[in-house]
Formats: sequence, C-alpha cells, structure tokens
Amino acid sequence: MFEDPGTYVIPYLPSRVKTEANDWRKKGRAVFQRIISTREDVLCRNCGDVRYIYLSFCKAGPFQSAPSTKAVVTWFDGDNINGKGFYIVENTVAYSCPHCEQGIPNGVSDE
Repeated sequence: MFEDPGTYVIPYLPSRVKTEANDWRKKGRAVFQRIISTREDVLCRNCGDVRYIYLSFCKAGPFQSAPSTKAVVTWFDGDNINGKGFYIVENTVAYSCPHCEQGIPNGVSDE
C-alpha cells in the first residue's frame, strides 16, 4: 500500500486571486486550488518555498470515469461546492505567493 509521509498545505490566496476564482465559479465552472507538499524546514509555510500558488480552472466535470480527451484531467474528491469525479482542466495558473512577495516570515499573515 502506498503511504505518503509528506505534509500538505492549502496555500492562502491573495484577494485578487479569490476574485478571479469566484468569477469563474459564477460561470458554473469549477476551480481548484492545487495542494502542495511541504517540509518542516521551509521558510514560507504558505507555498512551501515554491514561491507560487496554483489554481486549475476547469471547463467540464465531474465525470465518473476519466474522459477521453487530449486535455489535462484532474480528480477531485468533492466538497459542498463541487462533486466528486474527474474534471477537464482548461488552464492552470501560477500566482506569486503573497507572503514571499511581501517578505512575510513563515507565511504567517493577519489576513
């Protein structure tokens, strides 16, 4: 059985990125924040020293099985907004980590 001993974080999003994600959702489409693996010795706990936060904007889904397409497909376990299944990704966007940009130590912010 595969076991992953890593620690994962869901990075904090800057306000403008939240707005973009909400605008996408208003169109009836899913957007997922990409969860990253991190270690204890990182300088920024928000991005795991990757310096970027990633969002995938999906154009279709959920599907019970992986759709036959040349596009990127991702799995989502579901939540109170989006259903469980496979989603076709239209675009994944990298945003600069707001904590690294501002030089906030350990990714800790009041926001």
